[in-house]
Amino acid sequence: MDIVFGFFVFVAVFFVAAAILTVLAKRQIDFHLLGASVDDAFEVLDSSGALRGGWKTSGGDGAINIRPGFFLGGRDGRPVVSINLEPDHAGTHVQVWMSAWVSRFGMIEPFQSIIVMLRRNKIVKALNAVCEPSIT
Repeated sequence: MDIVFGFFVFVAVFFVAAAILTVLAKRQIDFHLLGASVDDAFEVLDSSGALRGGWKTSGGDGAINIRPGFFLGGRDGRPVVSINLEPDHAGTHVQVWMSAWVSRFGMIEPFQSIIVMLRRNKIVKALNAVCEPSIT
């Protein structure tokens, strides 16, 4: 009886953790790079390695779209991280979000959520090197 109860507790904790990670992975990050041009941002992303490291270019909704190229089943099942860089009056407006994913039971697999969040943070840190960001 204790094994069955333990199994159900594990399943419940797993689904709660997966739901929380799904919400965190789907968040879109918007910020401005003050005084930086779009070309500067592209150059920093390219030279920093934030777009490489096992990630491949892909189709998607953004100006730059990448998806993991390792460990994750079929090509269509991998999440896509999209980056949009648009010039504005103060510099460059940046948007980073997960534009495509496969959900099971309404959630993304926890491993995929974690790698998307880690890559998104790496992209934001690389762009922060251009100048001080202004969060909108």
